[in-house]
Amino acid sequence: MSTFAPARTASRAVRLPDPLRRRLADVGRDCAATRDDVLLAVFQVLGGRWSGPRDLAVIGSVGGAGLVLPAGLSGTVRFDALVRQVHEAGHPARTDAALLFTPAPDGGRFDYRPGVVGPELVESLAEGCLRLCEQVAADPSVRLADLDVLGPRLRHELVHERNATATSYAFAQDCLHHLLERQADRCPDETAVTCGADRLSYRELDTAANRLAHHLIALGVGPDVPVCVLLDRSVDLLVGLLGVLKAGGCYVPLEPSYPASRLAFMATETAAPVLVTRSDLAGRVPAAPWTVVDVDTDRARIDRLPAHRPQSAVTPDNLAYVIYTSGSTGTPKGVMAPHRGVVHYLAWCGWRYRAHEGTGAPVHSSVSFDLTVTGLFLPLMYGRTVTLVPEDEHPVVGLGDQLAAGADFTFVKLTPGHLPLLAQCLSESATSAAAGARWLVVGGEQLTAEQLAFWREHAPEVMVANEYGHTETSVACVMECAPVGELTSSPVSIGRPFWNTRLYVVDDELCLVPPGVPGEVLTGGVGVTRGYWGRPALTAEKFVPNPFGPGRVYRSGDVVRYLPDGRLEFVARIDRQLKVRGFRVEPGEIEARVMAYPGVRQAVVALSEDRRGTARLTAYVESARPVSTQELAAFVRELLPEYMVPEKVITLDAFPLTPNGKIDHSGLAGLGR
Repeated sequence: MSTFAPARTASRAVRLPDPLRRRLADVGRDCAATRDDVLLAVFQVLGGRWSGPRDLAVIGSVGGAGLVLPAGLSGTVRFDALVRQVHEAGHPARTDAALLFTPAPDGGRFDYRPGVVGPELVESLAEGCLRLCEQVAADPSVRLADLDVLGPRLRHELVHERNATATSYAFAQDCLHHLLERQADRCPDETAVTCGADRLSYRELDTAANRLAHHLIALGVGPDVPVCVLLDRSVDLLVGLLGVLKAGGCYVPLEPSYPASRLAFMATETAAPVLVTRSDLAGRVPAAPWTVVDVDTDRARIDRLPAHRPQSAVTPDNLAYVIYTSGSTGTPKGVMAPHRGVVHYLAWCGWRYRAHEGTGAPVHSSVSFDLTVTGLFLPLMYGRTVTLVPEDEHPVVGLGDQLAAGADFTFVKLTPGHLPLLAQCLSESATSAAAGARWLVVGGEQLTAEQLAFWREHAPEVMVANEYGHTETSVACVMECAPVGELTSSPVSIGRPFWNTRLYVVDDELCLVPPGVPGEVLTGGVGVTRGYWGRPALTAEKFVPNPFGPGRVYRSGDVVRYLPDGRLEFVARIDRQLKVRGFRVEPGEIEARVMAYPGVRQAVVALSEDRRGTARLTAYVESARPVSTQELAAFVRELLPEYMVPEKVITLDAFPLTPNGKIDHSGLAGLGR
């Protein structure tokens, strides 16, 4: 049996007062066990709380022999029951673990490898060990979830000090469209939006949206009434969105490239009474019991309506939009976002990005993706210009053309996956193009330093904002900001919560975990949205009462941890949810479609890396005959958007399984490379 090599280990003794040791011995006798079993059970609780949402073999040592302690404990288990399990179930194991606890006559000892386990963590464990011993000595039948491993000082820091973000901000009583109206009054002749050769001034945009709003109000649109908007990137898009908002309604963006069945689902679920579209796009969505407003064929009639701003009862607590994201049950879900949270997000961005400087922002992505909200509306808050990349250009190529043309954008917002593609487009005019935006605002998936290499070389002074958040929390609520030249290590931190945001990192039982320990992030504050359209059960599951204060929190399913300096680092997803080109994707939705393909018995969809390290959406299928990538892709494309279509198919006779009979997802990762 292997042991620690002395040169590679360090120790930390835990000494318990005599009365406490005697009481722990009594607890052991009452459980038909020993004091050593009680101490090992305490270590098991510590190991579970400090390991985060991972399967972890927790190892203790008695008499020099390692013991694997019971794992996967529920918070409902009582401590005395755990002591009995430890006494009965411990079995020999290797003791060359990174961290080992050995009971001793005066308490116990932690042995650890400094290169793997930091001394700060061991100190926290030692303090937690003493704290837990005192609690279980006082009440051996306590539920594990009720044990406090943090102590009052650290708990206060995590609940209150790290969430001391309360801030008054401008525009707090405004709705989204009010932001444009202020600038239309202040600078009516400045350019508000361009798309190719098309241009609208602030006065023209405001007037066109007012007239459309009067028309929509006559059709019954008012507060919280959904209006589907099926338009591509064009000046009509902004007129359409603002017209819906001015009428008091909430827009539901329909991406023209999506399959008709997906668009029909969104239209049917929201029961939108009106569709705003263009005549050449209207046929892409099946007929529905709504009134169709064609912004081109109805233009002459709408242009005769009043130009003044309509009266509306809409408030900041009414909905601004409903954006659909991928759903784990095979159907998308619509996130209901009120004006208040979106305006709050934009107000913070305006302050942090100095949005009054520069010329505005380009928009190259789909309006059905909330990443676009920043580029569409933030420039309009400050009298700057929204530059829409025309649909007939490749989005990233069009963005590259804008930057290479000598732009001085306030910011460019994009996903990390866009960065290498954009760098290729800018290579010929590297230095000037790299500095074509004062800020790179990056969001949608994890950012690495490698993806920023082009800007570090050619424009190290450009600022990077690594945004983190969810559609359910109004675009973003956590941010890391730094000059690109300083971002040299991966992954890039997601930073700290901004104004009026509360974050809690918790375990499966919604108990706070110590700093440095991975846990699910709960998000509370102004940005938390209303929930999912027409899904009260799912809303209740994901938007829960705040266990640590007032209001609700959103259960993200993301695993994060605190870094030593208090910033946050993204670790993984609790479930198998993926980020594909910035879009959030539930593999189950794709798998449901793949398994409908003839001959496919089972399917797993995951991201896999090719030989160049590029992540690709891959479908692993169990089938008696080979499945063609091209044929399966065409089959999936019939119902799902392009970003959800697998780029690679690997056919297996049978899936690898774990010992408990489940599909071994880790065993799939190395196949077909």
